[in-house]
Amino acid sequence: MSIAIPDQHHIIFKKLCSYTEDQVTTIAEILDNAPLTFSTNEILELFVVKKVNWIERDDLSNIIDVLTSLFTFRKAQLDDLNDDEFIKLLLDSAIDDIDKEYDWSNLKNIFNILFSKSKTIKVAGKALDVTSDHSCVYRDSRILSDIRPIFYDEDGDESIVTTTTTHTLKITYNDNNDSKINNFYIALDINDLKNLQEIVERAIEKEKKLIDFLQAAKLSHLNSEDLI
Repeated sequence: MSIAIPDQHHIIFKKLCSYTEDQVTTIAEILDNAPLTFSTNEILELFVVKKVNWIERDDLSNIIDVLTSLFTFRKAQLDDLNDDEFIKLLLDSAIDDIDKEYDWSNLKNIFNILFSKSKTIKVAGKALDVTSDHSCVYRDSRILSDIRPIFYDEDGDESIVTTTTTHTLKITYNDNNDSKINNFYIALDINDLKNLQEIVERAIEKEKKLIDFLQAAKLSHLNSEDLI
């Protein structure tokens, strides 16, 4: 059994193999003690404070992204596997899917270290799985606006006498039932747009009040805005 490792993760897997055990342990311990957050930049600043200057910021950001993806994928698809089983699956997949000739002997120990710590990334991965645990999950949207002519066609006269405006809302979403990306279209007029604007603004205000409530109760909250 193996899993398809995204092409953009291949170089990161190899990069991890280039680090020493002490370097990987340093990464894992900082991630383990980082505040719970979706903000990669906030976590990266901790490495600056700790004066970890032997790793490029972009490399570290990519490692955090890969670990978050792995933890999210495992929670959603392979939650029945323990750490050892999942790490073996990753090692087999690296050999089969990335490079059969590459020396992956260090990868098992690296993931053992990272998986035994990295609490913040594990929680973020689990949170991402929970927030996307719906039948359909929003990805993107846009509104297409058109002017449509109105023809007056009596007595053989087909001249344009006026126009009207119309808008089409396109919503792109993931269908988790079949793992497909789908589009949904719906026609709107100006009254619909204003109604939609009011609903969105009201929802944003509710979000703010919910966060204020959680902060007043001293409850932890992962801010989804940090995912952008």
